[in-house]
Amino acid sequence: MDKLSSDSSDSELGELLLDDSSESGHIRGSSWRWMPKNALGLSMLSLLVYIAVLFTVRVAAQLASGLSYQAIDTHFTLNIRVTPEDLDAIGENKTDRVQVNGGDYAAVLGVYHHIHCLNNLRRVVHWDYYGPRLAGGKHPEGFSKEHSNHCIDSLRQSLMCHPNTAVYTAQWQDDPHSPIRKDIKSDAVTTCVKWDSLDGWARPRALVPGNYFYLPGPYKSNRVAYEPKSSSGGA
Repeated sequence: MDKLSSDSSDSELGELLLDDSSESGHIRGSSWRWMPKNALGLSMLSLLVYIAVLFTVRVAAQLASGLSYQAIDTHFTLNIRVTPEDLDAIGENKTDRVQVNGGDYAAVLGVYHHIHCLNNLRRVVHWDYYGPRLAGGKHPEGFSKEHSNHCIDSLRQSLMCHPNTAVYTAQWQDDPHSPIRKDIKSDAVTTCVKWDSLDGWARPRALVPGNYFYLPGPYKSNRVAYEPKSSSGGA
């Protein structure tokens, strides 16, 4: 095995250090001479980097807090119209049920009601973000404690009525930062509704705001709201 003397090693190291330092000094000198000539370009680059960082931080914060809720858009599909024949086919009673123009009935699919409830509860959890944005908006009662309790109970009933009976077991995870970490796992097979088919049935029936109106109801209190305004000086 060849051995290097300490003298030769130190000598070579000294030469390397001298070469690096002299080259570095040359580069630093060139950089300082280049910067004044390109001050405007550097300013523009700094501004672009600043904007990019701000945008990235904002998007990351929204994703981390669950504010991005684009998986299922139920803005218009929450309320739909169903025909008298639709209700007859499923055995629904039509007595005193709310109708819209065209003679159809106003309805809500249960799953969209539950997603609506989840979305409202999500916004209540992140009220520091949504509160200022929803201030002065329509239907503030949708974010009240009473409505939140209604949503929680509605979801509870749905979960207990249609329980997921899959059996989950705990599986150890090799995580040096969490020695007792366990994740639940299940090999159960779940049969799901084809969401695209369900959503495809509902969307053409959506009651889009501004494109429909309610027909007067059977009670006097219902009819008052829809009676034409009498002109001044009328009987």
